Amino acid sequence: MRLARLSIAALVLVVGCGRRAAAPSAPSGAASCGQNPPVVSSISSSVAAPHIGSIVQLTAAVDDLDQSAQCGGAKEVFSYRWTLTQLPAGSQAHLNDGALSNPSLRADVSGDYGVRLVVTDSTGLSNAPASFTFHASDCEGSLAAVAAVTPSSAPPYTPVVLSVSPSDGDAACGPPQSVTYAWQIRSRPAGSSAVLSSEIAPSPSFVPDVAGFYEFAVQATNDVLVTSPLAFAVLQVLPCGEVSPTVSGIDVLAGGTVGATLRVGAHQITDLNCLASGVLTYAWQLVAAPAGSRACAKRKEPPDGAAPSSAFTA
Repeated sequence: MRLARLSIAALVLVVGCGRRAAAPSAPSGAASCGQNPPVVSSISSSVAAPHIGSIVQLTAAVDDLDQSAQCGGAKEVFSYRWTLTQLPAGSQAHLNDGALSNPSLRADVSGDYGVRLVVTDSTGLSNAPASFTFHASDCEGSLAAVAAVTPSSAPPYTPVVLSVSPSDGDAACGPPQSVTYAWQIRSRPAGSSAVLSSEIAPSPSFVPDVAGFYEFAVQATNDVLVTSPLAFAVLQVLPCGEVSPTVSGIDVLAGGTVGATLRVGAHQITDLNCLASGVLTYAWQLVAAPAGSRACAKRKEPPDGAAPSSAFTA
């Protein structure tokens, strides 16, 4: 019976002297597991090329060796402390919340903006402060517009088209994007009741109903709510008996080499004169020629329905 008790005691002793489980070892070159501070490897902004009015959101990539597999994949909780370290002169920009992991600010002045970030893990260890700077440009800080009406003169009840060309205050920024428009008729002849086809379209149409002068105005607004000064366009509506014929262009119909007869012709001739008989006469003239040339224009009667033409020998 005594031998049996000794055997049990020896067995207990052997079990009690077994080796303890080894603690996780830190990655090579790192402090002991649980003693590694977080590291901010990079900071980025949500807008690659911010301009005045841009909302810029900041994001940091944070690493912590204590969360590595070699340290047992400990789950750390991070707290953030963002601060502004640089603002352009006159800027009133501020972070919406410096304790967020991804705070934002609105760039209100062109220039450089600087931030600093300190991250603290749940064990109280913090990284060395990380810095980041971004530049906000003048783009979309100012806006201009040029208005036009085509044609600029017409008889009553002839449709015309209005147009507007917006431009950034800084030509290097290129055409502004996401522009809205507000058109209005600033003045019109007495008795006119004509209206624009749209007050917000970039190219509304208009049908004048009374002879006289019409003045239109348009204002452009970009996506950061910067508004242009008013741009103006004037339409002259002539009594139909005062409208002159128009020629869209002149084409070379034949020839073009020295010694050959060069024939040119007018195309798209329009006559909106309501008092005209529809019969047109033409007066061609050669307005320029190379030195030493004796060429002169010779009018050629067109067949019925054909465009008028003229010819000369180069």
